[in-house]
Amino acid sequence: MIGKVGGTLPPSGLEGDFAPLVVDGNWGPKGILERFGPSIADQDQLPRLLAAIAVLLGPVRIVELVTRLEHGFAALRPSIRAILHVEALAKRHDLVKQMLERIGVAEAELKEVRGRAQNDLAGRPMGLRGTELAYLVMGLRSFILATEVSKRRTPIGFEDGLVLATTPPVLAYVEEWAQRLFGSLYFEGFQLYWPKEYGRTILVYDDGQLAYDPKPEED
Repeated sequence: MIGKVGGTLPPSGLEGDFAPLVVDGNWGPKGILERFGPSIADQDQLPRLLAAIAVLLGPVRIVELVTRLEHGFAALRPSIRAILHVEALAKRHDLVKQMLERIGVAEAELKEVRGRAQNDLAGRPMGLRGTELAYLVMGLRSFILATEVSKRRTPIGFEDGLVLATTPPVLAYVEEWAQRLFGSLYFEGFQLYWPKEYGRTILVYDDGQLAYDPKPEED
């Protein structure tokens, strides 16, 4: 629900997944994404697609993504706080306060993601688990939302930003975010794709096999 965007991540089955993602010393994206599973809520389709890209790229890019999100939150925070002084958006001030609170939580969770990804890179124990993928999704979700509403200072614009950030994304919007967070729309071994029969953006391997589909399970 839009009114709950500052709250906790909808249950995904990952929050209590404490098994390491690295198995027998190997980072296996296919198996990891099978554990990752589909999104539970529409608003998580975009962040889960972006997290799935990070999984396919590996721990090095996960560390880079976390760094980019941390810098992004630091840059966005003043703009989000400024909304609290916009009288026209008074009805949304409680939501903005929730967003700021959630950003603080996300920053703490992302430090855990970074530390465990670095352990995986060094071949040390205490590497990434399903729980950290849940943290990454929540961090991405908070960042996308903060980005879209921070640049809109009218009631209509603010609501448009909420809708854009929390509805299933079209291919062009996913590509925009992939370019912003990973610096490219083109990846070795896989690609973003919009099959008409699916009616949503998915990830496919270069041989055409499905890599990740964020479609909610109940659909």
